[in-house]
Amino acid sequence: MGWEFDPSSHEIGRLFPNAKTKDQKLAEFGRQFIDLYLRDGLGVMTKKETEILVLSLLESQGGLDMRSNHELSLLLRQPESTITNLRYQARLRYPDTEEAYAERRLLWVLVKAEMEPSGKKVRLVIEDKFVRQFLQAKVKSEGVIVDTSFNREIVEVDGEKLAVILGKIYGEDNGRRWKEAFKKLTDSQHKLSFAEVKKEFFKGIAKGTGGAIPKAAGVIIKANGWI
Repeated sequence: MGWEFDPSSHEIGRLFPNAKTKDQKLAEFGRQFIDLYLRDGLGVMTKKETEILVLSLLESQGGLDMRSNHELSLLLRQPESTITNLRYQARLRYPDTEEAYAERRLLWVLVKAEMEPSGKKVRLVIEDKFVRQFLQAKVKSEGVIVDTSFNREIVEVDGEKLAVILGKIYGEDNGRRWKEAFKKLTDSQHKLSFAEVKKEFFKGIAKGTGGAIPKAAGVIIKANGWI
């Protein structure tokens, strides 16, 4: 009995979970893979380069770019350190949408952000090395100091100063929205919780017109019941 491709297989379902777009995404995955794999000739791409390409396409076509390194480690049955390295290499090797990728991934970092015990700093856990370096470059360009001494994946930054960085990335209006909401953490008359601060910020992002960033913010709002 010959080999036969089954688009309804368990593995395909795990990697392309959206049933409505699965066939379209699978076709685009195959088209891009063949185009890039054969670009320099059959057999030229090494095993490592092939793995980088496959992961990059799974993230863009399978919608796995919002999964954590741990989740992808379990899904792809590879050590977390391998996933971390492949992800970073993929961002460098296929950089067409590198900034958009970092901006979108950073939204998912922000939604999981927590307040540091002092109540002044925001603690961000950024597993993705590419996203971490993207944010640190933005922070450095604005002269804002961040604390990464506890763990290189944990970035702590003053909550109000973070508004400046967010304004540069997502627009001045959204930066102001974060700053105004953040100030209400200590406002006795109009006090907000940190979850409400994030909610206000994401609602502003979601009001943007078109593009992946407003769409991602909308998904986050719905997932957290902030509608």
